[in-house]
Amino acid sequence: MTYFKSNVNLDSSAIIEKIEATGYLWRESNPGQPNQLHNMYNSSYDISPHLWPELQPLIEQINLLSNDLPISKSWFHIMLKGSVISEHIHPNAIKYVCSYYPQITSDHPPIELKIDDVYVPIELQTNDFILFDKDIWHRVQEQNVDHRRITIVFNI
Repeated sequence: MTYFKSNVNLDSSAIIEKIEATGYLWRESNPGQPNQLHNMYNSSYDISPHLWPELQPLIEQINLLSNDLPISKSWFHIMLKGSVISEHIHPNAIKYVCSYYPQITSDHPPIELKIDDVYVPIELQTNDFILFDKDIWHRVQEQNVDHRRITIVFNI
């Protein structure tokens, strides 16, 4: 599998409320890889959104697609105008990465997956998720709109 994209029927407003209630911090770079600029709000890794009841229908789909591999870590990003996610992979995941989008619009920059040495934009809408191999390089270009783009990420 290179990647799998689908939509899940979740109450994205309840998930966004939960995100807003947890608190988050501003990050200019990825602590493990300081050359990766992020410039966005990010949760701490102990938040563990994969344990939230509001996300359980998504977790069930992830479990089916990953043959019940465990989710080792989960967190969220809030991208604002000027935010960017440099190209990176997830070496600490077991096999897959899943990104779920409780808030995204067509004017937000899409995630881009590097497939056959070319970055391919994956167009997404609210409640979409994408599951891809942990070794696929991916990035998000600079956000040029004023409204938030929210992603919850799972290492599987």
